[in-house]
Amino acid sequence: MLIAVAPTAYFLGWLSASYNTHRQIVADPFPAPSERPVRAGGAAAQARRVLLLGSPDASRKPTTLASVRGQDSTTVTLIHVPSDRQRVWALSMLPSMVVAVPGHGRMPIGSTVRVGGVALAVKAIESLLNTRVDHVAVVPAAGFGELASALGGVTVDNPGAFHSRAYDFPVGKVTLTGARATAYLSATADLPGGDAERVQDQQQFVRALAHAMWRPTPSSIRRRWVTR
Repeated sequence: MLIAVAPTAYFLGWLSASYNTHRQIVADPFPAPSERPVRAGGAAAQARRVLLLGSPDASRKPTTLASVRGQDSTTVTLIHVPSDRQRVWALSMLPSMVVAVPGHGRMPIGSTVRVGGVALAVKAIESLLNTRVDHVAVVPAAGFGELASALGGVTVDNPGAFHSRAYDFPVGKVTLTGARATAYLSATADLPGGDAERVQDQQQFVRALAHAMWRPTPSSIRRRWVTR
C-alpha cells in the first residue's frame, strides 16, 4: 500500500527533530555489507529510504532497545524520499505478512525484530524489495499520540466503529490526540478486517498528520524514538 504522505520539507523537518530528541542509538542496525543490496548510483544515489518500525509498548518511558527486542512490530513502513525531494512516499506492509527471511525461513515480517533485532528487520525488507535502507527508526506507539497532541490533534474519517483500550471510535470524523490516538493506531482485536484494517487506519492517520503539519505548531514537541 503506497501513499504520498507530505511535502518533503515538512516531513524531513519532523523526522530530523525526532532524531535529535529523546533518542537512543541502535549500535548495529544493518546486516553485514555482503548481505545487502548494492547502493544505487547516479542521481538515484541521492534518494533516501527510512524504515519505520512501530513498537507496541506505550508503558515504558523512555522506550528502551531491550523492550523493543522481544516484541512484534505493529507498524512496518518504508519511507522513500526521492532524489528531487519533491514528495515523500510511504509503503505500508502488513505486520502479519509472511515473507522469506534469509537464514530464518518464513515468518511474519512484524516478528523480525523480536526474533533477530532491528538488523534482521532491515535484512528482511532489503531482501523482499531488493532496495537498500539508509536509516531506521523504531517508534513506540505513544510517540505518534504525542505528536498528534503537539499538532493540536489530527482528524480522521473512521470507516467502521470499534473499541480499543477504553476508547470508543464511532463511524465518521474522529479527532485523535495522546492516548486516544495511540489506541486508534494499536487496535486489532475489534477490527473486522484485522491487520489489514489497522494498516488502513494507520494510513489515514499519516495522511491526517501530513495535513496537520501545514498548520502552525508548537516549537517544542517531545518524542521518543529509537533511531540510527
